[in-house]
Amino acid sequence: MNSHAFEYLTELSDNVGARVTGTPEAQKAIDWGIAKMRAIGLENVHAEKWQLWRGWKRGGADAELLTPSRHKLHVDSMGWTGSTPASGIEGEVVPVNLFDLDREIKDVSKLKGKIVLVVTKGTSKKSFDLIFVQFGDFLRAAGKAGALVVIGGQGGAKANGLNLTHTGILGFDADFAIPVVSMTAEDQGQLERYVDAGLKPRARFNIQNTFTNGPVESANVIGEIRGRENPEQVFVVGAHLDSWDLSEGSTDNGTGSASVLAAADSIVRSGMKPRRTIRFVLFTGEEQGLDGSFAYIKQHKAELANHLGDLVLDEGQGPVSDFQLGGRDDLVASFQPFSKSLANIRQIKVDEKVESGTDTLPFSMAGLPGINMNQDSPDYKYTHHSAGRRTRSGETRCAQPKCNIDGANRLLDRRSPRSFRQSVARRTEPQQCCARKVNTTS
Repeated sequence: MNSHAFEYLTELSDNVGARVTGTPEAQKAIDWGIAKMRAIGLENVHAEKWQLWRGWKRGGADAELLTPSRHKLHVDSMGWTGSTPASGIEGEVVPVNLFDLDREIKDVSKLKGKIVLVVTKGTSKKSFDLIFVQFGDFLRAAGKAGALVVIGGQGGAKANGLNLTHTGILGFDADFAIPVVSMTAEDQGQLERYVDAGLKPRARFNIQNTFTNGPVESANVIGEIRGRENPEQVFVVGAHLDSWDLSEGSTDNGTGSASVLAAADSIVRSGMKPRRTIRFVLFTGEEQGLDGSFAYIKQHKAELANHLGDLVLDEGQGPVSDFQLGGRDDLVASFQPFSKSLANIRQIKVDEKVESGTDTLPFSMAGLPGINMNQDSPDYKYTHHSAGRRTRSGETRCAQPKCNIDGANRLLDRRSPRSFRQSVARRTEPQQCCARKVNTTS
């Protein structure tokens, strides 16, 4: 049976394009998802509306190095960050050490009127998750102290790839008045060399973005294959439909959305009917802090006792390498035979790890198996949230994970809900799991 995965990915990438949650482009993607699910023949197809705390739209981002040499600097705004005055700003570039944010926050008054360059010196004594959270605290302190612009990506990280910037959110449901930009590694490296040499480079920035005055509406796209014996029991198969806007979102998460739709299409065309309902969900708001999947948990609270869990594909463009069961070590042994049944495709490991950077987390926090399909995507660090994530004609690897989603149908037929949800899941503490990863998250 031929998969339609690449066809769906091409349509989503070329005909819909970038789809930041809360924008008209995102609504176009929602309409597209509904139309595709209906064309596939899914049941109960609908959009479940929810509200994002605030909308944001990217504007222009221009920068120029003034001294000691003069040339254009290549930058793009981070998501949900602010603007300079309309005429722009000019100032001295000064470094702050990402690995010593405690001291930098304490001495933040020195940043008044300065352009802040985030660097990494020495060895970090904190995990990346903690640095991610504290970087948001630093941004608020720097803005309050009068810093002009901050140069630093998600969690303060430097951009990967040749002449690429990477956008993204800087905290769960967080916005910042201070302008924050990602700069290409080439330009940022030059600034770092200048400050290391004791020079005082100066630069000019003009950053213009727009916030809405209040909440904006979005929606998750939902369709089902109803169970033949226990239709009230639900297993969610999902990916996130929203993307960032430097490119068309092919690898984050067009590949996941296309694979979810292709899996649904394959099961429908096969004529197979699962014992329990498979609910296919294209979440929105993932990039702003898993907002769509948290909204799903809230809206379906009354029926969570009949949910078996969720399965998400959102780790780039490579083949699936691991099933991560979201803290459910009690399910590893019973999941192994299913994983082994896929050995003709590739060897896929099973572990109990929690993935905090995608739409599995809200399910794990609700006590359900939030199953992440980790992927072998070594090039994802270049296409992640950047302008380098475009489709290539003939690229078909996105369809391979679809086989693993198809396999969920067999898993659901084989296991009873009682044995699948044998014990109450260990709850995941938000402070340990809510910081997003920079290069491997969705």
